[in-house]
Amino acid sequence: MSTLQQRIVLARKARKLSQANLAERLGVTRTACSHWETGRAKPSTKHIEKIAEILAVDGHWLISGKKRRGFESPLNPDNHAGNSPTTVVLESQVRYQQSFDKETLAIAGEYFALNERRRKLVRDLLQALRAPSKVN
Repeated sequence: MSTLQQRIVLARKARKLSQANLAERLGVTRTACSHWETGRAKPSTKHIEKIAEILAVDGHWLISGKKRRGFESPLNPDNHAGNSPTTVVLESQVRYQQSFDKETLAIAGEYFALNERRRKLVRDLLQALRAPSKVN
């Protein structure tokens, strides 16, 4: 079974990118990528989207280890990582065993099913909800 950090490493290596290359493309430090890959920190939803886009993998697969039904990936799930820069092992029936519960994974699946504009609306709403309220 793999974890989020293992899937990030797997996809990054399949694309033949170093941590520094990935960090540069994401606009973060190499240390941030290192922390994501070692499990010291988890990437934000925004970063997961960017990681998935850069590494050409499904964001839902990245966080859950499960292939989304109907998702057409340009990657061949039957190949093993390292065979070519366009292959990533997409595991089936893999459970993410860290801190995400079933409800969180279901919500993440729904979020990644939204188009980019609607995902931005959700992120904006969450940011507004986190902002301290101003009481007059």
